[in-house]
Amino acid sequence: MAILNEKEEITIPMSEYNLLKELRNQFTKQALLFRIMEAERNLKSKKVKKMSIDKFIEKI
Repeated sequence: MAILNEKEEITIPMSEYNLLKELRNQFTKQALLFRIMEAERNLKSKKVKKMSIDKFIEKI
């Protein structure tokens, strides 16, 4: 696999670019939905961690 330097560019057709962009968006949405489903599953099975609001804000 060739490594591109910062100055090297590639050219792809606009239709392929739009397809790749849509795939990236769909993957991002799917990853978010997966995280939401995992959080719901953990809540249902009581796998939750309790902490004070101050500690929660510190961790963010």
